[in-house]
Amino acid sequence: MLRFKVLTPLRHNGISYMPGAVVEMTAKQAAALFGAVAINKQSASKTGFADTISRLNPADQSQWRRDGLPRTEALSAVAGRRVSAKERDRLWQQWTKENSP
Repeated sequence: MLRFKVLTPLRHNGISYMPGAVVEMTAKQAAALFGAVAINKQSASKTGFADTISRLNPADQSQWRRDGLPRTEALSAVAGRRVSAKERDRLWQQWTKENSP
């Protein structure tokens, strides 16, 4: 699970969060909230990887693997360049490490 700062009132998993609170969720769940400006993307990453993830559609199962990782094809389409599995895995590991409690 990753941690994000709440920007607007948010209800997640049956719990209400007010601005300034910290909420834990998966990257896929967070992607939906980045577009709604409910959580702070900058809390997620300083590398731009979070920006790419935020532009994926969390409801589009073709963009996500069963294990919750984004598919390289989806990342490549959004990033406008080829993203290899090796690069995705490295960035994912770094991103989750930086955002773990």
